[in-house]
Amino acid sequence: MSSDKQHTVFMTGATGLVGSYLARLLVKKGYYVRALARKGADLSLLSEAREKVDLLEGSVGDLDVIEAGLKGAGVVVHAAGKVTFDPRKNKELTAVNQIATRTMVNAALDAGTEHFLHVSSIAAIGRSLDMGVITENTPWQENPMNSIYARSKFAAEREVWRAHAEGLQMSLVNPGLVMGAGYWERSSLKLLMRVYKGLPFLPSGSAAFVDVRDLAHVMLGIIEHGPTNERLITAPYNLRWSEVIPRIAELMGRRAPTRDLPAVLEKVAPYLLSLQARVTGTEQDVTRESLRISKVDFQFRSVNEHLLHGFQYRPFEESLRDAVEAFMATYPKGGKFAVLDF
Repeated sequence: MSSDKQHTVFMTGATGLVGSYLARLLVKKGYYVRALARKGADLSLLSEAREKVDLLEGSVGDLDVIEAGLKGAGVVVHAAGKVTFDPRKNKELTAVNQIATRTMVNAALDAGTEHFLHVSSIAAIGRSLDMGVITENTPWQENPMNSIYARSKFAAEREVWRAHAEGLQMSLVNPGLVMGAGYWERSSLKLLMRVYKGLPFLPSGSAAFVDVRDLAHVMLGIIEHGPTNERLITAPYNLRWSEVIPRIAELMGRRAPTRDLPAVLEKVAPYLLSLQARVTGTEQDVTRESLRISKVDFQFRSVNEHLLHGFQYRPFEESLRDAVEAFMATYPKGGKFAVLDF
């Protein structure tokens, strides 16, 4: 691979949480970044890199634009995706997560792309109550513990693995719940907003976390070392909600919930929230599936840590403090987002 081509990266999802941090880091390291972005996309998260990222107007369904983006790019990063648990959004999830990934890998194969880096999720590995520790080698099990989002990410991964079988050199990362600063009312960062506004109940289960800056550094390392043709779980911290939520509340100076959702409300709440979402025209974030998952203690561990090439994740307390500090400096004053420095 020529030096110019090796340092040319074509990205999707560069205006989102994970993609924007990687794009900023790549620009900082001297890479030429070409990014796909919808017309009128908010470029705020690109921060200081927005003038240095070459934007191509289009969507993940625009094959002509994708093919133009692939020309001369040694690395493709597919970070675009949709996160929702609303059952009404199933077709949209399929279109954005699965079908768009199929389009991307097929175009990459046709273009002779030398490294395709796919940003997935630990949700794509699947979850089951009879599982022990979940690793990169844990097989998918279809069961009620998997959300519609998880199924869409699993389907997307199947497209990547199929393309790999057809010759595509690839790498795949499976992040946990991403902590950091970005748009406060989107994706995983909604957690901070909800704690600030006051959560009525404390989930009894656990979650796995990763700092968005660490995730960007891990992906940079993968780009620099070349295709792994493997999956890498990037979820270094497995913590119970009873540890995380009270700590967030403490840092915010807010009151933390102390009890779990009663069983009777667990059955009724999803129906009431679904009705509310239909009336207000908003997305339903809390569903029967998400409530069920929030009560279970899943543990994730990477057995492919050699792919980190010695990189060390920052302490979770540091990640949490930085995120909350950025949130408190912006959201209470009407700010919709913030960006953390590396």
